[in-house]
Amino acid sequence: MAVIIVSYRSAPHLVHLLPRLPAAALAAVIVVDNASDDESVTVARSVPGVTVVANSANMGFGRACNVGASRAPAGADLLFLNPDADIAASDLQGLVGVLDDHPRCGLVGPRVWRGAEPLTSSGDEATVATELRMFAPKFIADRLPDRRHPADQPHDGEVAYVEGACMLVRRAAFDAVGGFDPAYFLFFEELDLGNRLRRAGWTVRTAAHLRAEHETAASRATTTDNARPALVESTVRYLMRWRGRRAAWTYATVVRGLWWLRVARGQLSRQQRRAYVRALAAARRLPATSWPGERAASSPPE
Repeated sequence: MAVIIVSYRSAPHLVHLLPRLPAAALAAVIVVDNASDDESVTVARSVPGVTVVANSANMGFGRACNVGASRAPAGADLLFLNPDADIAASDLQGLVGVLDDHPRCGLVGPRVWRGAEPLTSSGDEATVATELRMFAPKFIADRLPDRRHPADQPHDGEVAYVEGACMLVRRAAFDAVGGFDPAYFLFFEELDLGNRLRRAGWTVRTAAHLRAEHETAASRATTTDNARPALVESTVRYLMRWRGRRAAWTYATVVRGLWWLRVARGQLSRQQRRAYVRALAAARRLPATSWPGERAASSPPE
């Protein structure tokens, strides 16, 4: 197994994470740094046995994951782990066991915690209604479906996707569907990957008896407006691809009205709204088809 960590301004987390990984039992530990302006690269290079790829620009999460996968030994399954996440060696071995026990499983994730607090670990496919929850006022959001499985209700077995903070992907499945779609700069990468794996005949699973820790959104906290403009663009791309252009258009139309409502209620600044509108405009120019490098999916083993 190879561990792939995408870092962006993650030096304080890499200091704690990298020495804790069971390097001797792993095929590789690969840190792909997205042009951090802190000491992330220096910290990663100071740990023996860690391969560091220092990008000259921030290429986004999915593309950086693909770079890390390309540097991993051939045939090694891939653990994608956030810098602000952590998993014990016993739980990591448990994930391997799930792949061993379920030959059709292409991806598995543990239950995610932040200390004593359970976090969302998995969910269902995204729709227009589920994605409007993010920007709708609470009295509207409470009436919309939530694609995320409740954090306090452990979900074990097949799901549509698992949270990308910690997930083990079977290398054969990852290669068969072409890896992550690099068109998603941030957000929705794991949902898109889960959809393509399942449509290729693989399964996506959670293992509620296994545990990973996640601080949540540590890198995003260093970005403007918590990277929500990137969320808008990725939402439209996802809906366009998996729900069709009409669904993407419906989302774009309704969400603009919700932003005006939030501005009127003092919950959103006009500057934030303008950034979201620009992200919408960029997203609606995107093609609905998959990226040129995607390979045809092969059937999983019986």
